[in-house]
Amino acid sequence: MNSVYRKDEGKKNLELSMNRAVAVLTMVAVICGMFFGMAGRPVYADAISDLIIDFEGDYFASQGAQDVKVTFSIKNNAPLGGSTYNYRAELSVGNDLSVSSGNSTAATTLEPGDKDSRTFKIDVARRASVNSHTLTLILYDSNSGAKLTEKRASIEIAEDLNPQSSAKNAAVDIVYKLSNEDGIIAGDVTTINLEIFNRGNTEIKNAQVSLNLPDGMSINNAAGYVNAGYILVGSTFKCKFPLTGDETLTSKNYPITVKITGADSSNDSVSLEQTLYIPVKGTGEKLSAKDIEITGISIPQQVMAGDEFTLAFDVANRGTSSLKDAKVTVEVPEGLANKTKNVFVITGLEAGKTQRCSLTLFSPKKTEKDEYQMLKITAEASSSSSSGENSGKTVTVSQYAGTMVKNLGGAEKTPQLMISNYSYGGSYVQAGDDFGLNLGLYNTSATQDLVNVKVTVTADDGTFIPVKSSNAFFVDKIEAKGSAAHSIVMNAKRDAEQKTYSLTVDMSYEDTAGNAFTSKDVISIPVMQETRLVVDDLVAPPELYTGMQSSLSVEFYNMGKTVLNNLRVNVEGDFDASQSNMYYVGNMETGKSDSYDFTFIPRQSGPMTGTVTFTYEDAAGNEQRYEKPFEVTIMEEVPWEDPGMMDPTETEKKIPWIPISIAGAAAVAVIGLIVWRKHRKKKREQEMEIDE
Repeated sequence: MNSVYRKDEGKKNLELSMNRAVAVLTMVAVICGMFFGMAGRPVYADAISDLIIDFEGDYFASQGAQDVKVTFSIKNNAPLGGSTYNYRAELSVGNDLSVSSGNSTAATTLEPGDKDSRTFKIDVARRASVNSHTLTLILYDSNSGAKLTEKRASIEIAEDLNPQSSAKNAAVDIVYKLSNEDGIIAGDVTTINLEIFNRGNTEIKNAQVSLNLPDGMSINNAAGYVNAGYILVGSTFKCKFPLTGDETLTSKNYPITVKITGADSSNDSVSLEQTLYIPVKGTGEKLSAKDIEITGISIPQQVMAGDEFTLAFDVANRGTSSLKDAKVTVEVPEGLANKTKNVFVITGLEAGKTQRCSLTLFSPKKTEKDEYQMLKITAEASSSSSSGENSGKTVTVSQYAGTMVKNLGGAEKTPQLMISNYSYGGSYVQAGDDFGLNLGLYNTSATQDLVNVKVTVTADDGTFIPVKSSNAFFVDKIEAKGSAAHSIVMNAKRDAEQKTYSLTVDMSYEDTAGNAFTSKDVISIPVMQETRLVVDDLVAPPELYTGMQSSLSVEFYNMGKTVLNNLRVNVEGDFDASQSNMYYVGNMETGKSDSYDFTFIPRQSGPMTGTVTFTYEDAAGNEQRYEKPFEVTIMEEVPWEDPGMMDPTETEKKIPWIPISIAGAAAVAVIGLIVWRKHRKKKREQEMEIDE
C-alpha cells in the first residue's frame, strides 16, 4: 500500500510541478504580451476605432453548398492626417465550414477615408449543423504580423432537404435590415429590407410577400404586398417596405409578421409566416451621432511663426429633423492663440443644411522649433422635438485639424522674390528692332524655397511686345537665397517716341507649404529713334572755267524722328577757296530742311572732285558722319580777243556775238537751275510729309 501511495503521491507531485510551470510560463507570456502590447500601442492603439468592418451577406447557405460568397467592407475612418494601415485579411470559420478562395497574404494599404472590399468563398459540409455559424474576419499588420482588429458575423446553415423526396416541404428563413440602424423612428419613414431564403425542397410559385403590422405602424405610400414570382430552392428574394410609426409609439421592440403565400411544385397552396421583432425609437430619440457632422475643414498646411491664419469648418445636419441647438467648441493648444471666439451656438439648423464657422488664430512670434499644432473641434447637438420618453437627448461628435508652425526666430515672415538684375543688349534699344530682355530673379528668404514661380512682363502703353512667345514664363523652383535667370525676346514699337519707358514685372509664387505670394518690380528701358539725314545731289552751273570763281549748292533734310545735334557741314576737294566753306547748322529738328552753298576756284580744266561732309551727334551723344562725294567738269579759260589787235572800223561796226551768246546761255541756265531746285525742294517736302 505504501509503495502504491508513494507512487500515486509522486505522480501527483509531478503533475503539481507541471501545473506550476505552466502557470509561470502563462504569467510570463501575459507579462510579455502586456509589454509588447504597450510597446506596440503607438502603432495599433487606434486601429480598432479607425478600421470599420461591415458584413455584406450572404446570410444563408444550405448543407453541402459550395462557393458561398461572403463579403466584408473595410474603411479607414481615421481623420485627415491620421494613421495609414498596411494589412492583410484572413477569414476564420468553424469546423463545418472551409474557405475555398479569398484568403491571401497580399497586403493592402488604406489611407484615411479610403475603403476596401474583400470577398471570400466558403464551402459547407454535407452534415453541417443546422444553426448559426460564426465567421471572423481578422486584419493583421502586413509588416509585424500583429493583429489590428477583427469582425464577427453569422451565417445561417439550413437543412438540405432531399429534393428527390416525394414530400414537398416549403420552408424559408428571413432576415431584415432597417434604413435607420437605430430602428424605426416614430413620426419618420423607415425602410425595412427583407431577404427571404428558400431552404425547403420545393419552389414557391406565384409567391406573394405581405406584412402584418402592430397598431400605430403602417406602410407609407406603397402597396401592402409584393409579388415575388417564383422563389427557387436555395435562392434568395429581396424586397422592401416603407414603414412609418405614429408619434405616440414608445421605445421598445414591436412584432412584425412576414407572410409568404403561393403554391409548391405540386400546385398545393403554401402559407408561411415568420415574426420579426423590430426596435422602435420614440420621439426625442431620433437624433444619433451620424446626424451631425463636422466637415469642410479649411486650415493652412503650414504657417510662419507670428502670422495670423484662419480655421474654418462646416457643421452639417445629416438627420431628418431640425436641430434644437448645437454648441460647437474649438480647443486651441498652448502653442497657438485665438483672436476671436472659440464657442459657436447654432440654433434651428434644418435637416440637410450646413452652418459655416471660422476663427482667426496666430502663433507666437518666436518658437523654439517647428511644431505641429492640433486643434479639436467638438459639436454637441439635440433634436428640435421636446416630446417622447427621452426628449432632450444630445449627441457629441469631434473632429481634428492641424497645421505646422515654422520657426523663423521672429525675423522674416513672408518670402520675397525680386528682380536682382536685368539687361537688354546695350545702353538703349533701337525703335523697331528686336532685343533680348534678360531678367535675374532672386529669392531673399534664407529658409524658404519658392516653387511654381510665374513671371509676367507688361508695358502699359504697348511700346514693347513679345516676339514668338508670350509675355510670361515659368520657373519650377528657386531655392532659399538662390537665383534664376530667364530671357525673352521683345520688340520696340517702330514709331515709339524717343524716351525711357517702364516695364512692369509681376511675380506670383508659393512656398513649399502651398501658401501663395505675389510681388512686383518695375524696370526702365530707353528707346532711341534712328537718325536719317538725306542729302541731294550737288547742283552746279552748266559751265565752269579754270581760274573763275564759281559756286555749288546742295539740299539736305532731317527725315528721321530724332533731332540732329550740332550739325556741321564742310567741303574738301582739288580746288581753291577764297574763304572758309564751313557751315554750322546747329540742332536740326525732325522734318526740317536746309541747303549748303560754297564757292571755289578751279585749279585746272578737266574733272574736279570733292566731298561734302556732314557731322552731327545723335540723341545718345554719339558722333555721326555722313559724306557726299561729287565731281564736276572744268572748261578751259574763256577765249577773249585783244581789242588792240582789231581794226578800228571793225570795232565800231562788228558786234561781239560770242560773249553775248555765252552770257545769254549762262543766264538761261541759271534761271532753269533755280526753277528746278524749287521744284525738287517742294517734292522733297511732300515726301517727308508722307513719311511722317
